Amino acid sequence: MKKIITFCALIFSMGLTAQVGINTPVIDASAALEITSTEGGILIPRMTESERDEITAAADGLLIYQTDATVGFYYYNGTAWTALAGTGSGTEGQVLTMVGGVATWIDPCVSSLFYADTDSDGYGDNSVFTVACAQPVGYVSNADDCDDSDANIGTANVWYEDADNDGYGNSNSASITDCIEPLFGYVSNADDCDDADAAINPDTVWYLDADNDGYGDNSTSITACVQPIAHVTIGNDCDDNDASFNPGAVEVVDGYDNDCDGDFDETPGSPTLLSGYADANTFTSYHTEGFSTVNTGPDAQPQILVANTQMTKVVIHPYTTTTDVTVIPFLVDDDYNVIVIGETYIINSTEGAAYEIVFDSPLTASVPFYFGTYESIKTKHGINYVNEKNLWKSGPPELNTTISGTNTDSVRSTQGYGF
Repeated sequence: MKKIITFCALIFSMGLTAQVGINTPVIDASAALEITSTEGGILIPRMTESERDEITAAADGLLIYQTDATVGFYYYNGTAWTALAGTGSGTEGQVLTMVGGVATWIDPCVSSLFYADTDSDGYGDNSVFTVACAQPVGYVSNADDCDDSDANIGTANVWYEDADNDGYGNSNSASITDCIEPLFGYVSNADDCDDADAAINPDTVWYLDADNDGYGDNSTSITACVQPIAHVTIGNDCDDNDASFNPGAVEVVDGYDNDCDGDFDETPGSPTLLSGYADANTFTSYHTEGFSTVNTGPDAQPQILVANTQMTKVVIHPYTTTTDVTVIPFLVDDDYNVIVIGETYIINSTEGAAYEIVFDSPLTASVPFYFGTYESIKTKHGINYVNEKNLWKSGPPELNTTISGTNTDSVRSTQGYGF
């Protein structure tokens, strides 16, 4: 009976003062309820989201603690239950999320596709992927791998034909798109400007040829695919201002290094027989005017001479005595195309005498060649000329013409000398 009287007194006191104090005799004037404790706190009603939503006619400002879904404190704002934010209202695009039980404004997650990179080559497998906000370990952002079990096989490449095998491809030829490089004849670039010549590509060094002698100055060069004006691929010219000095010149005694070999006025020695029979006595009969060249036989020199051979003189054997005999030395390639024509020489001949004609400039070519001469006089020849008789035709030589013919009066032995 005493307890009932005490509780009633408490209720009567609350009604008189409109303030309640728990564990404190003094209540702050601004508080309707003041609780003092050093051992506990206020426990707000706890409920699930569905239990919260079943509250009938929730009062504005009603506070609960939600235990499922997005856990945290919620209050009723008069219209809906709202999470109790930690600070502020967030910025545009942020969402309110409970972090450790506290409503916090954070940036939303931007999800992306990531592809498995099993072989760790930087290319992903388009058949194995995941969606995540950040790149997971073992995944990449591309799906370009051709074989994700082999790190040596990555993404598909375009392969270009490399016909001259110089490591540079032809952009104008048919290309192949494949993960694996073709076995041969293709490369991954299309940088070649001449796929028919392995010596011409982006790594080709061109030397300035100021004197236009076919040899360039090593100190002035350009690396390019396309030939620059006044440049050649052969260097080592020791004087690019004088065409008479270059590696292909014949050294003479003049105080200069004519052939750019570092030696001055070295004596080359006497020229040797390079074309024709060594024994002039084999020239036992004569032949009509026209071209003459070497024949084959036990005493003959090689039919075709190696590239860059220097031809310096010819010996002919006129059959009659006459004046103003024309002699023109020339060279043809192995297809009998005239590629070099020497100076025209005029002599007066005596029957039975041999005539030596020293050329004003050596005759040479950068390819293997045959040596021959044109004479406007009947000359002696050897009797074994038949091996070449159907290969040459009569008449003065002309550049870029073929002298192969069927004239049986076309071939005679001649003696060509050089180095």
